[in-house]
Amino acid sequence: MDTNIKKVYKFYEFWEKFDSWRDFTVVDEYNLDEAENRYERRYMERENKKLKAEQYKKEKNRLFRLVENAKRNDPRLIKIRKEEEEARQKAKLERQQKKEQ
Repeated sequence: MDTNIKKVYKFYEFWEKFDSWRDFTVVDEYNLDEAENRYERRYMERENKKLKAEQYKKEKNRLFRLVENAKRNDPRLIKIRKEEEEARQKAKLERQQKKEQ
């Protein structure tokens, strides 16, 4: 747990911005070689593109949830959040004491 906190934040920043390299051609509903004319081919391309976009969105969401879960349970970040909360509480108490005087 001696990892520099900047490295921890950089690690999570990388994974939050991560762009999947997966190719979702397996979800293609239409085989473009089977198109009889260019209009049918264009329609098939649009439909396949929609399906790929949907799968890509699901993949991004899956990665986002994974990173959020890891951040939520990372003991280094839990410690930092706890320290920040204690500092806020301390500052709040000091402001209240000044107002009472």
